[in-house]
Amino acid sequence: MVIKASSNYGWFLDDFSVEDSSGSEMLRNGNFENGTLTNGWISIHCEDLYCANITNLGCSGGSGLCYYVTCDTVQALQQTFSTTPTNAYTFSFQIKWIGSIGSANNNWLSYSIS
Repeated sequence: MVIKASSNYGWFLDDFSVEDSSGSEMLRNGNFENGTLTNGWISIHCEDLYCANITNLGCSGGSGLCYYVTCDTVQALQQTFSTTPTNAYTFSFQIKWIGSIGSANNNWLSYSIS
């Protein structure tokens, strides 16, 4: 997944999931609840406290942890997983754009792609 923030405002990402046709979760730490990206995720471009990190503020559902990017740059998260030819997979995640510095649109957008 590659997302670019604009105007230095950033975004939150939460509850990233990839399920196979039987409903088995393919990702590790897709909801970022272990508090680090080192369990499955590779972050490309900005990965420091001032640009991107795991936070417990502003996350989906009002609790738990999520991924938070505050810089105006292309940010990529990568995770590999095994697939089986002819199997169907469903990708889903929630994202919330930050409307201005220090404030966020409280509406989480949910996406699901099969």
